[in-house]
Amino acid sequence: MKLHALAFCFLLLSAAVGATGERCSFELFDRGGNYWLAPPTTMIAWAVMFSILAVALVYMAGKVFENERLLTWANDEAFNLGISVLVVVGILAFTLGSCSVLANYAGVDNQFDAAYRYLDAQGKMGLQIVGQLTDESLAKQLDATEYLYIGWVVIDGKGVGIKSNQKAISSHMEMTMDLLLPLIASLQGQRGVLQIIEIITMDLMMPFAIILRLTPFGREAGNLLFAIVFGLYVVVPTMYVLSATAWESIANPQDQVLNRLNPNETALGKGCSASGPAQAECRAYKIGSLIPQAIFIPNLIIVVFVTCTMALAKALRALSI
Repeated sequence: MKLHALAFCFLLLSAAVGATGERCSFELFDRGGNYWLAPPTTMIAWAVMFSILAVALVYMAGKVFENERLLTWANDEAFNLGISVLVVVGILAFTLGSCSVLANYAGVDNQFDAAYRYLDAQGKMGLQIVGQLTDESLAKQLDATEYLYIGWVVIDGKGVGIKSNQKAISSHMEMTMDLLLPLIASLQGQRGVLQIIEIITMDLMMPFAIILRLTPFGREAGNLLFAIVFGLYVVVPTMYVLSATAWESIANPQDQVLNRLNPNETALGKGCSASGPAQAECRAYKIGSLIPQAIFIPNLIIVVFVTCTMALAKALRALSI
């Protein structure tokens, strides 16, 4: 009865994978050929084939030596292998399904590429502000050297710094740069972590989880690894895309399609060419827009990821025998 239910769920999930449409296909996992060891789908297939071979060899050994313990182990592991395959198909289906939902909601074809564009756009905006502040700070320091001197240079005299207050303004600009640089570093660090997730999750972690679930003592670790893979490959990039969509909608309500976001001219950069107080206000708005993604959003993603991972690990533990 369990095998029939397992086969039925497998067919349902396979149908879900096939119904995601042309926009999101299995090419999503191959990253356009930019993979590390082999295409992730190939690595997963190798892990499944290795598991099937191991179970078959143990079953044949049990038949040859008439060992009931080996036969029981082979039967149990065959069922757990079916669970592993079902979980793998489910993760792939959820990934393609989330891609399809985000394609309709935010206009993206790849969650990771959209997250990269979003973080690159914010990082570029931060670097532009740092460059502007650096130029203006140096100009203020140069202005502060202007000095009015009265008297005989050789004998005696007095003087006063006409624009010495420019030095204080320069110090405030440097303080702002000191605030911005950690924010930019946080954005670049998040991008690097996303790249690592994209590379190792399907290539290494998923096949390793399949093999771990072959043995009773490794099954718990395999369940946890499956849950981590789901959280990293489905939940994390989806959270970034939703954050990017919200940011783009606030920054430029006239154009809410995320894949039109041009990293060379961010939405917040439009309409900020004024000088004087208007430019300072616009710059403060830009700096303020970086703080949520650099500080708050990563912590929120960690909370959601941990909650999802622990819940899924408990669910998978209930399916194990």
